[in-house]
Amino acid sequence: MTVRRFRRSLTAVLLAAAALASLGLNQKSHAAITAGATRSATLATFAGDWVGQDRSLKITRKGVGIELAYDNCCQRAIAVHFQLTSPAGSSAHATALARVTFVHVYDKTDFTKTSPAPHPGEKKRIRLNNGVISETLTYQRYCGRGAKAGACGA
Repeated sequence: MTVRRFRRSLTAVLLAAAALASLGLNQKSHAAITAGATRSATLATFAGDWVGQDRSLKITRKGVGIELAYDNCCQRAIAVHFQLTSPAGSSAHATALARVTFVHVYDKTDFTKTSPAPHPGEKKRIRLNNGVISETLTYQRYCGRGAKAGACGA
């Protein structure tokens, strides 16, 4: 083997090794990015329009929520406004504290002494789990993007 061929072979081997090493770094970078894809929860994690059968929930990026629930299709049962604070968890599995700021009960028969309507100042946790918000103010579930079909009613 001549010196020239040896150098070409060595150069080819070194280039191949560099390419493989670079591929290994890219795989590590991809793994790090994938692991970090689930971000920490913020108030904006809960933002959006959420729906369920005969109910809706809108939450702003600043954590202001308005919940409307209906009896059957067209008669309002309750309107609840709240402010979210203290978000915790990840973007896929999060909780926040909801403090009620306003309530209007349209149909008082929906609530009893053992299951009362929420009241201003009341604080309860809400949970977001894979596109579904479960809240304990009116004990409802609301679906957003990523929720499984049927998770929030018909």
